[in-house]
Amino acid sequence: VKNWPKSLLRPGDRFDADVLDQERTRIADHLRDVGYLFFTREMVVYDADTTPETHKVDVALLLERTSYARKDRGLNGTPEGTPYYIRDVAVVTARPVIGGAPLLTDTVRRDGFTMLADRSQLYKPQALLHAIFLRPEERFRQSNADRTYRRLTGLQVFDRVDITYDTTGTRTRGIADARIDLLPGRPQSMALEGAGTNRGGALGTSVSLAYRHRNLFRTMTSIQAQFTLGLEAQQSLTGTGSGT
Repeated sequence: VKNWPKSLLRPGDRFDADVLDQERTRIADHLRDVGYLFFTREMVVYDADTTPETHKVDVALLLERTSYARKDRGLNGTPEGTPYYIRDVAVVTARPVIGGAPLLTDTVRRDGFTMLADRSQLYKPQALLHAIFLRPEERFRQSNADRTYRRLTGLQVFDRVDITYDTTGTRTRGIADARIDLLPGRPQSMALEGAGTNRGGALGTSVSLAYRHRNLFRTMTSIQAQFTLGLEAQQSLTGTGSGT
């Protein structure tokens, strides 16, 4: 109700299916941002009743689980109708093992977070947690999850970022655990490029060597250096004169 003044639907406006769809998204985004972890836009349903004589439409907005039988569509007591709090946030940076012996890992508790990493400890915990906005013991907010995803992918340090939620292990209604899986990328890379030039008929060539480090001092700080070597042939100009 507090958020209703932001509704896109106004009495007297022209009936517009696109606006109805935008309102469905707005409602779902708002509910997920106040804790309703499993609510989706498909649960916002419209019931339209037309009046041919007046060319008007009465629209009723319903919140229900449409894939269930009509008697079971209500949200009361369901995961979709329950606001969730985050109990624990696990951050996993251990590389997956494909065959061979299991990878040795360390589990570290830091500021309420559980951090699971391989023994090489590629990232300093404080530097990694600085990019995470999902917090233990706080209500789930989709905006915090989105900010976390954007920040972690924007670092360009990880090849993949996945955020998942588990409610089966908590065994408590309204409590979920969050897990952030980060696939480490190559910390260092080099690229070699060559190009030909032609400046006013003077032919030449250049070679560029680029070096990038994406995890300097394990702080996920990036540095990049580029070296370019160019060679160009010079035309020699000769002239002849005539005397009298």
